[in-house]
Amino acid sequence: MLQALLVQIQPKHGNVASRIFPTTGYFGVTPVSVAGTVHVKLEQGGPQIPIRSVQVAVRCYESRDSMRSARSDQTIWETSEYIWLPPAGTQDQVLDRWEKPFKLTIPPEAAALARGTQNLREWRVRWRLEVMVEHVPIPIVGHRVAHAYDIKVYDHRSPSPSLPSPPAAMVLGSGATATHVHMNPPPTAFGPSESLPVSFSVRPDDPSASIKKLQLVLERRVELLDGKRSMGGSTDDDLPSQRRSRVHTLFRSSPPGSSRGDKPDRAITTRIAETQCQVPTPGESGAMWSMGSLQLPRRGHNWDIGETTQTDVVNISFEARLKVTIKNKRAGSQKELVSQPIPVVIVASTADERLQAIKAWERLDSRTSRHLSNGESATSIDLVSPYDSGERPPNKQRSSRRISETSEDDLPRSRLKREHSTEPSPPMPRRRLQLPSLDTLGLGLPNVKEERPLRNRPATAPAFGVYAAKPPPFGSSRPQTSAGFTIIIPAPRR
Repeated sequence: MLQALLVQIQPKHGNVASRIFPTTGYFGVTPVSVAGTVHVKLEQGGPQIPIRSVQVAVRCYESRDSMRSARSDQTIWETSEYIWLPPAGTQDQVLDRWEKPFKLTIPPEAAALARGTQNLREWRVRWRLEVMVEHVPIPIVGHRVAHAYDIKVYDHRSPSPSLPSPPAAMVLGSGATATHVHMNPPPTAFGPSESLPVSFSVRPDDPSASIKKLQLVLERRVELLDGKRSMGGSTDDDLPSQRRSRVHTLFRSSPPGSSRGDKPDRAITTRIAETQCQVPTPGESGAMWSMGSLQLPRRGHNWDIGETTQTDVVNISFEARLKVTIKNKRAGSQKELVSQPIPVVIVASTADERLQAIKAWERLDSRTSRHLSNGESATSIDLVSPYDSGERPPNKQRSSRRISETSEDDLPRSRLKREHSTEPSPPMPRRRLQLPSLDTLGLGLPNVKEERPLRNRPATAPAFGVYAAKPPPFGSSRPQTSAGFTIIIPAPRR
């Protein structure tokens, strides 16, 4: 009975062999389109199962790992659509070999309520495409057949550019191992598989002390909060429309329902990357400048590195630390000193991906502005495809030009004169094609009399010419023809 009703989903582009449904668009910057076709068919020779509805939905789930309770998913954003309902007057209908295309769109404003795909041990955000086929109740089986596919949706917004922060000055250790450290925090954000450079200076107070080892460490701190998300709050319609803020935006602070003063339920610190730095020769003042590059893990592993963000249930931040191993000759001891953390901004997308998102947004913005400048209604324009979200406007002239709501009074005079002019368009001039001679081209080869005079012909017709060429080294007297040109090669003289 379970195999009697078969439900399949075919994406519009790509395939779902890896259980990842393909999408188009850049989350947080441009609309993300999820399109495909739902197929429903009955097994040959199986029972006839009446269907009551077919629904597709895109949902974003957030879950956290708690010591008190098991992991549970909570829906933080969703959009759904019924692509089939029974005809009026009936409650169900048998569907066999039925298919229907669908298209759901995740608007850029959804990034204010949801987050991109993240898979951490302590916190997880996942996007899923779900197809639910509701049928008449069947004992033991139930009344619904559901299929779900994961969607990889990463935030492509860029943080707002900020002024460079001054170097962080600190003193590590005391007594014979006291060391002055200055660290320059990275000025920009970094994404997966990118290198994070950190420059610093180290100067021991005691001239007899020497630096033996320098090491940079990048750590991730995850604070699990006790806050509860309010699902009855604002919706997409309540959010202000700020089209220019989609590209460059500050990272979200606490949402309206949370407070930074919440005491974390649990804090987990994980080492993400580390690197060994070269110990340079100290200068005249005893200070040494060095730089290290932290290589961030690439995307695609079982666990993600995460991003700098804060929600009602979790607060994720990244910090860079410097470990200094110093040895004092007088004391004869060696000690490891750890600096105070400096904040580092980590995002879910690389710099190239964010640049591509900005270019895609600029193309959509220019196309939207062009439609608005032509006098068309802004509500009839879809950023993904102007005609995918609805039917085409009626066109009595049976042409492919879109009919707008602009009156003739709003059109410029030049456009009205061009559209209402009854004068026929001037004929296309006929050009006489004549190939230049080889002497003109500087080849120094003799011309051969043309076999027939050139005649007038349209520009699309091939041009024929006959030329003589020097004989090849191997000698040949057979004419050779290629691409509309006849080349006569005489035999060599003996």
